[in-house]
Amino acid sequence: MKRMRFTILMTLNLLAGCCDVPAFAGAQEAGTPSIDERFKRADRNGDGVLTPDEVPNAELFKRMDRNGDRKVTLEEARAAFSTTGAAAQRKGTPSGSAPPTAQMQSTLNVSYAQPQGSGPNLTSLDVHASQGTTGCPVMVFVHGGAWRAGDKAGAAGAKAAFFTSVGWVFVSINYRLLPAAPVATQAQDVANAVAWVAGNITEYGGDPREIYLMGHSAGAHLVSLVATDDRRLKETGGNLSLIKGVVELDTAALDIPKLMKTGRAFYEPMFGADPKGWADISPMNHVAKGKAIPPFLLVVADKNQMKLEQAQSFARALREAGARAEILEAPDKTHGTLNGDLGKLGDAPTKAIMDFLNSIQPAQKPAATAVGT
Repeated sequence: MKRMRFTILMTLNLLAGCCDVPAFAGAQEAGTPSIDERFKRADRNGDGVLTPDEVPNAELFKRMDRNGDRKVTLEEARAAFSTTGAAAQRKGTPSGSAPPTAQMQSTLNVSYAQPQGSGPNLTSLDVHASQGTTGCPVMVFVHGGAWRAGDKAGAAGAKAAFFTSVGWVFVSINYRLLPAAPVATQAQDVANAVAWVAGNITEYGGDPREIYLMGHSAGAHLVSLVATDDRRLKETGGNLSLIKGVVELDTAALDIPKLMKTGRAFYEPMFGADPKGWADISPMNHVAKGKAIPPFLLVVADKNQMKLEQAQSFARALREAGARAEILEAPDKTHGTLNGDLGKLGDAPTKAIMDFLNSIQPAQKPAATAVGT
């Protein structure tokens, strides 16, 4: 059911010709293109049919190609579109999805904690959701910036519009930064944000039973730590079962003690000089059997051998502890473009990440309905 819902919504986005952030949030623009106009935009060579290279998602193409001739005609596209649209109108919005014409609504600078001596923006989050839906899975995104910089708004990029367009609630968080807040404190901030999401996300259409984490660079380290060190969430009254999956985007900081053997000059300003402190903030050191560690997807960009070796060792440790772990190499992406391109049409890592997320989501759950229906 989850994969089917994602496929249908990706079909609508593809036919809408969503190539950038404004187009991806096309429901906010005046008017909705007809199916003929959408088909024309997707038909890049103008030959009147859609082929697999124009619809790279194989499952998506199969659903549209009803006669199996490896070509999707306008009539087939019309039939597929009208069928999904009619079903949504008759039965309400499927669980975890948004109506094709739903607008993305953003609620900004929501406080998830109020620690003393900290500006309110550093412990705040932005919630992006499609209007009029409930029961959506939730992606909590943690920005990078070498643990001393970065912001939730700039780091969200195309991801907010993408995730809401395929039936998710997208939450982008801030956390306190170096030098005022050590890395251990930052990890606790992330855990506090997750706990806030678990307690409040239903108000924004999200399902607190389906919270997933994604982080880039320093944020990838922090989400990996929070999803393995159960002390962080226990401080909030929660536990690791709150997190249903983790997407780690390109970090070398998974085994901190090992990293410090070769990169101490660079990382000591962030991690300090105490080996005990390194162990405390090392995700690898907290992997153990008997914990409810969620599935991990570890994404490595630009053929970086150090990051790949860290990912491989971490994945091996996770598997030995009984957790699922997969590695996705993205050699054509840089550290920056991996994050910046995520959510854009045709982006290969985006598709692979969604395949992973669909594979770990619950197969079925009670259907959600649009508000007011």
